[in-house]
Amino acid sequence: MSPFDDLIQNGRDTAAAAKARIGAGLDEAKAATGELATKGREQVQKLGEKVAPAVQRGKDEAAKANNKLKEAAESGPLTLLAGAAAFGALLGTLLPKRSKPEE
Repeated sequence: MSPFDDLIQNGRDTAAAAKARIGAGLDEAKAATGELATKGREQVQKLGEKVAPAVQRGKDEAAKANNKLKEAAESGPLTLLAGAAAFGALLGTLLPKRSKPEE
């Protein structure tokens, strides 16, 4: 066996050892990523369970407000129109005035 053969074999052994270490590291990374993904899914599910009642209450309140608005429009459309005009006037007074460009 020549000295070059020893160098070649040594290089192959080093490459095989590096490949094994890289493979093991990759397997560990995959396992850790899988665990983090599982924990993330669990946290999202728990959050969804906590938020769901609040979302439902919001939907219920929006439906009630919609019904009240419909009733108000049917029973007193002029009152509703006057309220909308007053609200628009209030918003108009709160908006900043534009200055005229200097000539």
